[in-house]
Amino acid sequence: MTMRIASLTCALVLMASAIPLARAGVLSGEVFYRERVALPSNAVLEISLVDVTRPGGLGELVASMQVRPNRQVPIPFEIRFGDDDVDPRRRYAVRANILADGRLLFVNASPQRVLTQGYPNSVRTLMAAVMSVTASGSNGMVGQEWLAEDIGGRGVVDHARTTITIGAGGTVTGSGGCNRLRGTAQTDGNSLTFGTMAATRMMCPPAVMDQEGKFLRALELTREFRIDGPYLKLLDGDGAELVRFTRSS
Repeated sequence: MTMRIASLTCALVLMASAIPLARAGVLSGEVFYRERVALPSNAVLEISLVDVTRPGGLGELVASMQVRPNRQVPIPFEIRFGDDDVDPRRRYAVRANILADGRLLFVNASPQRVLTQGYPNSVRTLMAAVMSVTASGSNGMVGQEWLAEDIGGRGVVDHARTTITIGAGGTVTGSGGCNRLRGTAQTDGNSLTFGTMAATRMMCPPAVMDQEGKFLRALELTREFRIDGPYLKLLDGDGAELVRFTRSS
């Protein structure tokens, strides 16, 4: 009996050791770009650790930091996270933006996987220069907070404010109705595309969360915009309306 108990205890220990545990740690690395341009003295590197497990373009913000570089690229960084921040069963990625005076200069084109499921905790992240969104080329879209009044032809949930603001530097801020959003956008003429959006990690009633997911999916599908009287309309690649906004009062 004693031997059987000892064998069972040993087996349980081995099984426990095989289960990956989330532990506090550091995500480290550096960002760089290939363009032969120098960063301005007021440049800021924004690094975010994002949970990208959920489909539809929604990345839940886990941790973030800002670095004011005292050198040109490559720029090193470290993001610290706690025991409860990272779940080994989920997927994580790092997002990076370089800005100056709120104007987006460089961004990593797609989130880079890190930490779990065999991905490293130290990365080199390639950045690319972005085409700035300019107020003169956007027919009044830029610098205005827009309030969604229809998403996918089904209206919106009462009292759930879904908003978006596109800054002159290509930064995007807003709310999905529950969580605060942050990301990037690029435009050329009437074309408009959004990068992956990061969100806070609040939970709201199911109807609001469902609307937020549809809104993020609509941003992911957006390829054009149109100002139509008081409305800003986001359109997909076929010209179908995804979201209709009015100017927020």
